[in-house]
Amino acid sequence: WARWMGIWKFHATRYPDFGTMWYWIAQWGSHHHPSGWWYTSVGGYGSFVGNAGFVVFGLVSLGVLWVGWRRRHEGQGYPVAGVSLSLIAAFLVISKVHSPQYALWVTPLLVLVDIPWWQIAGYLVSDMVLFISGFYWFTEFNTPSPPGWEHLFVWAVFARALFLGIITVTAARRGRRRFPAGFPAGLPVAELVPPVVPAEVPAGTEA
Repeated sequence: WARWMGIWKFHATRYPDFGTMWYWIAQWGSHHHPSGWWYTSVGGYGSFVGNAGFVVFGLVSLGVLWVGWRRRHEGQGYPVAGVSLSLIAAFLVISKVHSPQYALWVTPLLVLVDIPWWQIAGYLVSDMVLFISGFYWFTEFNTPSPPGWEHLFVWAVFARALFLGIITVTAARRGRRRFPAGFPAGLPVAELVPPVVPAEVPAGTEA
């Protein structure tokens, strides 16, 4: 039990990092209202984000699961893919840590769910800008005149969170991306796939 709980305790003690909007909100708050409460590492704001995020994600999850339950009679059964994408996208917005690997969680579900392409492009582009600008900014930490990568990084953090929030809402209301464009929605699969006709065997070649 102690080993199983170890990973949860480890993440519970982590603080908002550079790749989340919660870190930059703390920087803004500390600049305009200086106070030790805004420290992201121990107590104060850092603990608040962890506890509040846990509660908010729980409420959002219940809401998404309930929406999925109400949509179970729309012809595709319970919308597992849409609900899964909505939950993961919401987690990435609410989470107090960020990792480039999170794109691997989202991308397969973006393929499965009928998400508008402008939302997909917005998320992928902002995540790519976040990745690139982050590494350039980290290499310029100690230079006298940073080239502006930090500002681009911050904009990408909030843009990424915005698109993930939009995807959270959209995915909870969309179904699977099952057929190519132009196919009528809602028809049974049997009506969309032509029947298989056995090929005629030339006379005299029967086994």
